[in-house]
Amino acid sequence: MKKKGMLFCLKIAASVYAACFLGGMFDFCFFPADDMVVREIIYCTVVICVTIAVCANRICRYMDQHSQSDSEDELG
Repeated sequence: MKKKGMLFCLKIAASVYAACFLGGMFDFCFFPADDMVVREIIYCTVVICVTIAVCANRICRYMDQHSQSDSEDELG
């Protein structure tokens, strides 16, 4: 894996860990629910969804950049 890709993976892992740690410090109070477990599940689901969205965005940008360079090669 290239350095840039490895750094991105480490940033994502550190961000998810930090988000879960901060959520735990505040008792996952961001979401209204009576049960602590329900709040934790909702919070972790949001963290996972945001992580997937960030990674999907990066993959789409990578594919767009490479598809544009491939089409320029075919024209030239």
